[in-house]
Amino acid sequence: MSLPDLPSAELGALHRRLVARARRTAPSGESEDLAQDAWVKLAAERPREAAPALDVRAFAALRQANADRLRRANCAKRALVTASLDDRHDDRRASAELRLVELEELLLSELGPDALQVARARAAGATERDLAEQPGWSAHRAHAATRRVRRGVPRLKSHLIDD
Repeated sequence: MSLPDLPSAELGALHRRLVARARRTAPSGESEDLAQDAWVKLAAERPREAAPALDVRAFAALRQANADRLRRANCAKRALVTASLDDRHDDRRASAELRLVELEELLLSELGPDALQVARARAAGATERDLAEQPGWSAHRAHAATRRVRRGVPRLKSHLIDD
């Protein structure tokens, strides 16, 4: 039986029942939309032989429309949570980058530019010998700067822990 074959009174009564059922599951204000979605699904059905009665198909369409609404809501929540986690990750990254800049400024002010170069080189996995091979560096300069960093670590720790 197709939708236009029914009297409008029957269609109206079925619509009111769909809206009433939708009110039980949907947030306020969405029950009418949910019933309309069910009608759209029902109208999109292909005619079948031995199909269930219209009200059975209508309530099945309402359940499907409600499931679609819940899926959309979950996708929106997941997207919001993901965006929130991305924001937190970006905040942490920015905070870590700021902390790194502060640490470099502390190294520079407390131990000098050579010590900062040694710290950067060591963080990259270079050795004192690798540093001595850099242009403008000698073995003596690399050793002195490395020694300055080692001796300055306790003083840097006190600055880092106090912050």
